[in-house]
Amino acid sequence: MGHAPNVGKVFFPLDEELGLLPGNLAPRQHEHLVHLSCFMPFDKVVEMMQELVSVQTNQETVRRLTEQAGSWMEAAQIAEVEAGGEPEPEDGQSLQRCVFSADGAMISLVKKQWVETRTVAIGEPQEKLNAQGVRESHVGKLSYFSRLADASTFTNLAEVEMRRRKVREAKEVSAVMDGADWLQFFTEKHRPDALRILDFPHAAEHVTKLLEPWSKRTCISLLTCLIAACISSSIEVPIPCCAWLIVWSAILQSEKGSTSTWTTCANERC
Repeated sequence: MGHAPNVGKVFFPLDEELGLLPGNLAPRQHEHLVHLSCFMPFDKVVEMMQELVSVQTNQETVRRLTEQAGSWMEAAQIAEVEAGGEPEPEDGQSLQRCVFSADGAMISLVKKQWVETRTVAIGEPQEKLNAQGVRESHVGKLSYFSRLADASTFTNLAEVEMRRRKVREAKEVSAVMDGADWLQFFTEKHRPDALRILDFPHAAEHVTKLLEPWSKRTCISLLTCLIAACISSSIEVPIPCCAWLIVWSAILQSEKGSTSTWTTCANERC
């Protein structure tokens, strides 16, 4: 019986019809790999692919395929922004209430170079019962959009995700922010009528910086006024907070207290 002659490598005609991607992974396996890489380190993805779908791969392959998928998505989003115009109507009802929060974060690159990335999180406020049976508001159905870009570029590119989540069509929108100038521009572009909420930790941080150059007498006066406001206010102030204010007001007025550089040193240590 004769043997068929060897042939060279050719493109299998069903690859395109079946939607097969370059490489050895089936489309579903490729999708699992990229999804896992969004939530865990690449070396852990290698372990989970073996455990979940019995696929053997390596860390560099995971990195390459994930970065490739990310570059494809980025190119598609940039093209959509550059095309301009109003988005095509999508199925589904508009949101009743929506919350978005943008911020910047410093990250370290491979050569110990620090750069600022920007992210916007978009979600829907939902009321849930806590362990004590009291209703609390939490933000769910979150999605994120991040880019390594300056404030102006990021604001324009984020249009894709803001459209997808129908932020413009939502009846009520709030924007949680830390007060940075670029966030005002971001909010004005995407939803100028949004209720702006300044998150307390950042507000407290700026107040602390304002107090640093002030004199001891000024700080004592502020504490005294704060104590008086707490006592006269109808707002329920936790007793430990009131006690802390009273004790430290007395300490600062004595020889035991100080608002000198020792306080700054203690803060830096913390």
